[in-house]
Amino acid sequence: MANRTFAQINCSILGSRKIDVLTHVEKWAYMCVHLSRFSTYSGVFNYPLVMWQRDANLIADQLSEAIRRLVEVGLIEWEPEEEVVRIVDFHRQRPPQNASQSTKLVSDFSEMLRRQNTSAGIVLRTAVEFVVAAMERSRGWKAGSPEHEKLRDTLRPFLNDMLQEHEETLFTATAGARNGWKADREGNPLALPSTRHH
Repeated sequence: MANRTFAQINCSILGSRKIDVLTHVEKWAYMCVHLSRFSTYSGVFNYPLVMWQRDANLIADQLSEAIRRLVEVGLIEWEPEEEVVRIVDFHRQRPPQNASQSTKLVSDFSEMLRRQNTSAGIVLRTAVEFVVAAMERSRGWKAGSPEHEKLRDTLRPFLNDMLQEHEETLFTATAGARNGWKADREGNPLALPSTRHH
């Protein structure tokens, strides 16, 4: 899984109400999640607390409170047992630009889910966010582009695998997701809407 060498942060973050309610310490702790050398293109990754403390130059109690607040306002999810952090809305703000990028991300998510650990819920929620973002982004592609079919060929087996291996967790994880795709237990297990440009 490739680590990022640079960060892409939406400039609108400065006007975010979620950011406005944070202290400077909490804002810096959040920026470190984006800038960490442990961060990946998936938006969810292992961030050891000792390294997060060092990056943010915070003591344990300060970081613990900052994490609590970041989770509370909905900027991150945090799995303390495995020290896994998710940047909420990571893919909505920077959706994959083509089918090849989506294929690489599917490979990353599949690798994480094979571990069968306690962070599966966070990974699934990130994966669902990615799928919705990829499909929404594809609506801007040219009609007739082979990218549409490549994306469908990538997403359909990925979603079916998630459903088969993590059905209960997946339905919980997708409860608040937009209807960019829908799961149907009785018919076709995953009915992807057309990704062709209309």
